Amino acid sequence: MNNKGVEFEVNTINLKTPSLQWETGLKFSLNRDKITKLYEGTNEDIGNSWFVGESISSIYDYHIIGMWQEEDLYNGKIYKGWYPGQYKYEDLNGDGVIDPQHDRKVIGKKAPNYRFSITSTFTWKDWTLYFLLNSVQGGHGYYMYNNYDVVNVSSRSDDVYRINQSNVRHYWTPQNRVDNATGIYNSPAVTSGVYENRAFVRLQDISLTYNFNKKLLSKMGPINMLQLYLAAKNIYTWTGWSGWDPELASKDVNYPAMRNVTMGIKLSF
Repeated sequence: MNNKGVEFEVNTINLKTPSLQWETGLKFSLNRDKITKLYEGTNEDIGNSWFVGESISSIYDYHIIGMWQEEDLYNGKIYKGWYPGQYKYEDLNGDGVIDPQHDRKVIGKKAPNYRFSITSTFTWKDWTLYFLLNSVQGGHGYYMYNNYDVVNVSSRSDDVYRINQSNVRHYWTPQNRVDNATGIYNSPAVTSGVYENRAFVRLQDISLTYNFNKKLLSKMGPINMLQLYLAAKNIYTWTGWSGWDPELASKDVNYPAMRNVTMGIKLSF
């Protein structure tokens, strides 16, 4: 196993005056791994999706290239045993048959492409505004996950589950020839995952605080520190992921990241 990566952190003071200060911080990390050798001289372990020369987080599956449509059936282009409204898989060896021995390949990786976070702190007199942006990025086949249970209508088994889905897609019909969801009757000869990029940028934390100055505190008795604050967590997430939370990406978590807003007082004597 070969692992290589880079990680760095940069902190800056962008502005500093007697009454105003602005500080920022950036963290970045990137990692690449590659399997260099497997046991007993073999080059692949298909059950674990391990392949020499590939990442240990590789995804080995059929590659979806579209949907079978009615004209494919009428023109005789559709493969035997397949019907309109089913996913069309890449036929790697061109024999007109989709089978696990010849038509699966490494189509992506579960591991992220890179991660970064940005913090910024503005201080003006006794006020402080702080925020944190957190991001995990995919692209180029990285940070993929099987989102079949959310994006494929035929996998939903009850009304409660459907109502609570974050993503509503109309299933394929001859009149609604979507290219991202199967027909509701879908029962193909072979199946695959439906993989989506989990990349996201999240406004994770933001807070506004007011610190009472020493001169004012001296008139308030034995109080050494007094602070008022308003803070929020998980404010907004920018993502193309169809599920609730791209960071968790689990079919068992059928709710979004909880947004918290708090306000309070800190004091010491």
